[in-house]
Amino acid sequence: MATVNYLLRPNKNVERKLIVDVLKVLRMEFGIDAYTYVGMGSMWFVDFIMAHKELGIRRMISIEGEPSYEDRARFNKPYDCVTVALGDSTKVLPGLGLEAQRSLVWLDYNSDLRGPWRADLEIICSKVPSGSVVIVTVNAHVGQLGQGAGKDANQLNTEREDAIRRYAGDIVPTPLPKDSLTNLGFAKLVGQLLLTFLDHTTRVSGRAERFLPLFNFTYSDGAPMVTVGGMIANAADAGRLHACDLSARFEFVAAPEQYGIEVPALTYKEKLALDQLLPAGAPLAPVGALGWTLPDAELRAYQRFYKHYPLFVESHS
Repeated sequence: MATVNYLLRPNKNVERKLIVDVLKVLRMEFGIDAYTYVGMGSMWFVDFIMAHKELGIRRMISIEGEPSYEDRARFNKPYDCVTVALGDSTKVLPGLGLEAQRSLVWLDYNSDLRGPWRADLEIICSKVPSGSVVIVTVNAHVGQLGQGAGKDANQLNTEREDAIRRYAGDIVPTPLPKDSLTNLGFAKLVGQLLLTFLDHTTRVSGRAERFLPLFNFTYSDGAPMVTVGGMIANAADAGRLHACDLSARFEFVAAPEQYGIEVPALTYKEKLALDQLLPAGAPLAPVGALGWTLPDAELRAYQRFYKHYPLFVESHS
């Protein structure tokens, strides 16, 4: 169970809203409000609230793997239509009846590539009907492959390459892409591996449907994270998805490169000041005239995501 409320993580918050924007477009074409939502709500259920409020989904299942949190998870579930399924995800997923109804599945792991993602995705991609959307989030810190203390660069790189091949198997490319074992390059490699596995495991399951990628995000609210996802679709659903023309509406959908989300930390007053300059047809000029400064990269990031920037207000009564 997550012990930090994802609502308070601005980059994670923006990512969720971007994904929901895409799913809203798909809602009319695919009837997403009738899907089953399967996720890992922890005790916060932020994604469940968004799925219900923004997409109209009424059948929702939260997998809770920590028995000591069961009571809190059941107490904190936001709606009566949320069911808490206790147990490890790999053991719970086969019994959810995923084959009976289209699903929106978001496996939002706290863990890294050492976790159960491969076994879980094999279950999901073999069961969910055409039109289902599958999303997975994992920790992408390169330190999971081995720490550098007391090791030279060659030894560390060898150790890390051995580790990634152990965790991800034969989907790891040979040779590894340049810089993929560095902090900056590892998130990109993780995104490629997850998308490759989703495609691979759908194909080898023996079904006619294929995995069609939609998302490949990276962000950090402390630890670097990667989220990928897409639709498992037969020929008819693939045509309907194509007709939605998502890539023309959203620059991040099925983009050739991983899409980074990195918004600045702003006070409420700073946010309001910047909002008064937006929307703007050109990049914002430096904001020193407002009495404070913000690096150009952070200013551009805010301009890019200001409509999705979270607003946290503490109320005192």
